Amino acid sequence: MNCKRISFEVSVFGVAVLLALGSSCGSKSGGGAPTWTPAPSTCGDVGFKGCPNDTPATADAINACNTYVSDPICGQQATDYLNCANAMGSCTTSGHLDITAVNARCSTQNNAWRLCMTGGGNPPDGGGSDPCGTLGVSSTCETCLSTNCCSAKTACANNFDCQSLLSCYSTCSSGDTTCQQSCNQTYPNGTQALMNLCASTGQPCATACTF
Repeated sequence: MNCKRISFEVSVFGVAVLLALGSSCGSKSGGGAPTWTPAPSTCGDVGFKGCPNDTPATADAINACNTYVSDPICGQQATDYLNCANAMGSCTTSGHLDITAVNARCSTQNNAWRLCMTGGGNPPDGGGSDPCGTLGVSSTCETCLSTNCCSAKTACANNFDCQSLLSCYSTCSSGDTTCQQSCNQTYPNGTQALMNLCASTGQPCATACTF
């Protein structure tokens, strides 16, 4: 197995997982922006959203978060980052998680997790349950991508920005192209890897995957 580790900067992780962040130490918001609502625990609950226009956390996102924080190699770094992000979270004026601001405030924890994730060890899927890698999306989408474009899925799983871009998209409301463009600008190094996945209109996983 490739020694590079799958990331979900929440996120995920990153953000479908950043929608399920750590214990509260307060909340922050930008001028004129909605107030960030901290999550009740490190991986939160299904339906949680810290900003009013974020997509509520799904069971898949919560499960992915739990996988990261329980990882025997990088779990502590993941927990430290998520707890910092939860304590320092803020919303944009459009009512979405401001991941750029969060990562700036939690740069020490973010960098420590990045370093660990790219330094070796078993991937969060346990080292082989899916040889194509894991992206933290729905099980239906995961299966479809593994079946139809395994190599592209592996490339995205091993690309921190591709994983983070997927997580960022998960915070955007359906049809919110402004939010999606902001994600593209935040994680430009992940756009091509994401485009290579067979999930665009007319491709095999267009229905199974909604990003």
